[in-house]
This record gives sequence, C-alpha cells and structure tokens, in this order.
Amino acid sequence: MKKTPKTNRKFRRGVATVEFAVCLPVIVLVVLGSIEAASMLFLRQAMIQSAYEGAKVAILRNADNGDAIAAAEAVIQGRQLDGVTISFDPPNIAAAI
Repeated sequence: MKKTPKTNRKFRRGVATVEFAVCLPVIVLVVLGSIEAASMLFLRQAMIQSAYEGAKVAILRNADNGDAIAAAEAVIQGRQLDGVTISFDPPNIAAAI
C-alpha cells in the first residue's frame, strides 16, 4: 500500500519534532558549556594579569609587599572578582633583592 503525499508530510513533521527533541538538549549543553569555558578563561586571564602587575611593581627598587599587593588588587577589583588571596614567596620581597 502506497502512502499518499498528505500522510507522508505528517510523518515527516513528526520525525522533525522527534529530531528536535533529541538535539535540543545537546545544543543547550554545548551553548552553556561554551559560556562556562569563556568564563573560566576570563578568570584565568584576570589572575595572570594580576600576577604580572604585582610582580612588575615588586621588582622596582624600594618596593615592598604592600605596593605589589595594591597593584595586584587593583587588577582584581577592576575585573570585579571576589575571594582572591594574594601571597608572595618569599613572604618579604624586600629581603629577596
């Protein structure tokens, strides 16, 4: 028995609906994963920039921990990040020179 063109269109519409229902969660997962990955890269770059600015100030003559921490915190505050701890190894950068 051969299907009529009208019945064939209804069948195809149903197939498209099922394909959409199967693919939608995957598409949403990829989009949300991309957003999360971009956020993680933004955070990583902010930490790298903060460390760079702190080290740049720390190597100046007559610089101390407070100056370097202030430079690093300026970057962190500019990026609106919370809960960041800044530390140096060795703890007293003036003694390391």
